[in-house]
Amino acid sequence: MKIRARLILSLIAVAGAVSAADPDDLTRLRATLECEECDLRRADLKHANLAGARLADASLSDAELKEAVLKDADLTGADLRRAELEKADLSGVRASRAILLGVDAEKASFVDADLAGAKLTDSELEHADLSGARLDGADMRRTDLERSRFDLAQATGTDFRQADLERASFRGAQLDGADLRRARLSRTSMTGASLRGARLKGAVLSRTDFTGADLTGADFDGANFRRTILSGADLTGARDLTEKQLESACGDTGTKLPDGLTVRACR
Repeated sequence: MKIRARLILSLIAVAGAVSAADPDDLTRLRATLECEECDLRRADLKHANLAGARLADASLSDAELKEAVLKDADLTGADLRRAELEKADLSGVRASRAILLGVDAEKASFVDADLAGAKLTDSELEHADLSGARLDGADMRRTDLERSRFDLAQATGTDFRQADLERASFRGAQLDGADLRRARLSRTSMTGASLRGARLKGAVLSRTDFTGADLTGADFDGANFRRTILSGADLTGARDLTEKQLESACGDTGTKLPDGLTVRACR
């Protein structure tokens, strides 16, 4: 799902006149790695080593950062919309409230990054690694996260509506109150994850593995449970969950369901 057909190819034609990076700011960044509130729009920083750089509130929209090293950098509140971040190293980065709309961050590393409240709508993060990342309150609507890793991530209240999470891994992740309405979670691993009160209305949960997951109070209105694994999962108080939905799912003696509901044993 190549969302990033740049969404706005029509606007890029108009964008020919968009300003490029301020030469003085670019020189300052390369010399000192300190460039808060700098104008680095459309800067060519491909392969650049910006580890530990201070870029809070900087403008990096449309910047070329493919395979750049931004490990432990401060990008708090920075504007990186439409930036090229493929295979970039953003591990440990501080990017709360950052704007990453429409970015291409395929195969990028966000391990242990702070992305709380960040906006990552309509972006491409296939095969990205967000293990241990803080994503509380982040906006990831319609983002392509296929085969990405969120193991042990903190994503309380994160908005994943209509996101593609096929074959992603959320092992041990905290997703309490997350919004996963109409998200695609086919073959996704939620082993040991916490999704208390999560909203999964209309979500595709085909072959999703919820082994040992906490799903108490989650909303499953219209969710697709085709071959979903619920072994050891706690669905106590789950809302809008029906026997019909559970017909092709499976569980075990440790599966906890709302009163009156049953599930066949996994083979």
